[in-house]
Amino acid sequence: MIENIKIAVKYFRIKNYLMKELKYSNRGAIRVINKIRKMKPEIKRAFLVWFTTGQTPKEPLCGVDYRKLLKYRDLNHVSAFLAIDWYARNPEEAFNALSMPQKDICAGPACTSEEEINRLLDKYSIKREAPPENTDDIVS
Repeated sequence: MIENIKIAVKYFRIKNYLMKELKYSNRGAIRVINKIRKMKPEIKRAFLVWFTTGQTPKEPLCGVDYRKLLKYRDLNHVSAFLAIDWYARNPEEAFNALSMPQKDICAGPACTSEEEINRLLDKYSIKREAPPENTDDIVS
């Protein structure tokens, strides 16, 4: 019973962090917490260590270098842990998405073709950037 209370308090603190620090909506924060609850145990453990102590993983998690992922993908810590969990569950899909240049990633159903992506990039004056020369070492 006490353990369940500790877990509930921890998720409440995470929700507050998501909403206050990362500006998530209430609904968005709840969605992220549900994803955190479903994380693979070793990733969830590393996430909770980071959340409670600020210590980031030094060793790769499920074959992904956490620090390099943050650096090359410009993710916040929560998004990086979620990306690693995604990679652990669906490596091919996650690797393909994470290996794209940052400006090429387009969310939403409208982005279904290269032509549509180019149209949106032009519309918002976004220039395509080359990916870092070598990102192979993000995933070992």
